[in-house]
Amino acid sequence: MVDAPGLSITLRRAQKLSAAGPLAERALHFARQVAANWDLASAAAMPGSEPACHIEIESAPPEHVGLGTGTQLGLAVAAGLARLAIPTSDPVTDSDAVRWARWAGRGERSAIGTHGFARGGLLVEGGKRAPGSVSPLVSRLELPDAWRFVLLIDREKRGLSGAQECRAFADLPPTQPEVTAALCREVLVDLLPAAAEGDFDALGESLYRYGHESGLLFAQRQGGAYAAGLQTELVAWLRGSGVRGVGQSSWGPTIFALTRDSDQAARLAADVERQFSAVRLTAIVAAPANGGALITCD
Repeated sequence: MVDAPGLSITLRRAQKLSAAGPLAERALHFARQVAANWDLASAAAMPGSEPACHIEIESAPPEHVGLGTGTQLGLAVAAGLARLAIPTSDPVTDSDAVRWARWAGRGERSAIGTHGFARGGLLVEGGKRAPGSVSPLVSRLELPDAWRFVLLIDREKRGLSGAQECRAFADLPPTQPEVTAALCREVLVDLLPAAAEGDFDALGESLYRYGHESGLLFAQRQGGAYAAGLQTELVAWLRGSGVRGVGQSSWGPTIFALTRDSDQAARLAADVERQFSAVRLTAIVAAPANGGALITCD
C-alpha cells in the first residue's frame, strides 16, 4: 500500500442521497449497494431504501490504472455510512474491512485492497479458501519510511475492468502447479525475508522476478509479462538504468519503481520525463503506507 495518490471523502447527513466531486456517480452506486446489503434503516435511523446523506469526494486517484481505486472508494463509502450510523473513533479492524467489502461488493477476486484498507503495509494474501470467501491475510510487513515508489501512469490507457476483465480471466489458460509453487517460493524464501530485513537490493530483485513471472500468466491477454507498448518499454528502460524493483500494478498501465529515498525518487521521475518527453506520463512519488485508513467523526 502507498500513500499517494490518496482518496479522501466526507459524509454528512442530508435529506436525500447525493454526491459531488470526482467519481461521484460511482460513490452513489456503492452507497446504494451498501444499503441493499445492510439493514441501514434500522441501524442508522435512515428510513427508505437509500441512505440519507451527502458524499463529498475531495480527492481520488484515477480509475482502472492498477491503483485499486474502486475497492478503496467502495470501502470508504461503506465505512463512512457505518460511522455515520454509529459514530466512533475506534481504529479500523480486519473484521470491519471484510464486512464493509462484502457490503460494497468488493474483494471477490483479490482481498489485498480490503486488508490494506484496514492495515496498510506490504501484504500477502492466501487466496480463496472457499467460493464467496474473502482471501485471508497471511503476512504483513512494514517497509522503511524513507523508501519511495515512483508511480508512472499512462494517462491515455486504462487497464481491464468489469465484464471485460471477467472475460479475460475466463479466457486465460489454467496456471500450472509448478508455476504456483515457484511464485510461492519467491514470496516466502526471497521477497518476505528481504522486506523483513529492509534489504533494498534483494527486495527490488525479488519484486521484479515475482512481477515478471506472474505477468507471464497474463501474456495471452496483454502481449507479454507487461502491457504491450509503453509499459514494456518503460520496464526495460528502468531496468537498463539500474533500477531493480520494477513492476506493473495489476493490468496496468501503472508501472512502479522502488527507490531508496525521496531524492532518488525525484531524480528518477525527472529522468523518465526527459527520456519519454513525448509521452503523456504522470509521475507520482509515493511513500509506503504502513497504516490503514484514517476515519474521523465530528
